[in-house]
Amino acid sequence: TKSPVGYTTVAFTTIISGKLPSQLPPPPVLPTHNSLKLLTRCTLVLTDHSQNHRLTALSDLYSILALRPTSEKLLLQACSSLECDLISLDFSTRLPFPLKHKTVGAALLRGISIEICYSASITDVTARRNLIQNAAELIRVTRGGRGVILSSEARQVLALRAPEDVINLAVLWGLSSEKARDAVSGRCRVVVRQAEMRRKAYKGVV
Repeated sequence: TKSPVGYTTVAFTTIISGKLPSQLPPPPVLPTHNSLKLLTRCTLVLTDHSQNHRLTALSDLYSILALRPTSEKLLLQACSSLECDLISLDFSTRLPFPLKHKTVGAALLRGISIEICYSASITDVTARRNLIQNAAELIRVTRGGRGVILSSEARQVLALRAPEDVINLAVLWGLSSEKARDAVSGRCRVVVRQAEMRRKAYKGVV
């Protein structure tokens, strides 16, 4: 059974920016839902290398951990060595660094997906223009969109779009219809499954 919008899994995101507090913010308590799989997610905006040493503790609290680097050096570190499930850049703004195949490819080799969030561009013309340019560049450096997933990052239900609408958007950005469909469904399932496996493996080691 799917939600009225057409999704079977929804992740509720907590965004953390700046220095991590001594007591990490806990994820929200989610209700049980008959037709939806509800997950918690943390998006950590990386602004300083000092945030990195507590990623494991943060990752242990949430179903999914996404990193949002704000500099080229932090992007390289996130792609090549930091433990996370997703790299999620703010494509609604002008990126302060170029996207390079070698850098992004390091994340893909580690099985980490790159995320494009679309909701900010729905009502803001400048954000839409930035998103189109950045998405096209990401598709270019990933050689056709390999390892790319599409999410909403919507703060309201009205900013959500049905899967078919998101697929059509991605085709306009330059993804093939097959890759666009995979970015909305198949690849997202891989991210969720890998996140679950990684946490089980970590707990097993501990």
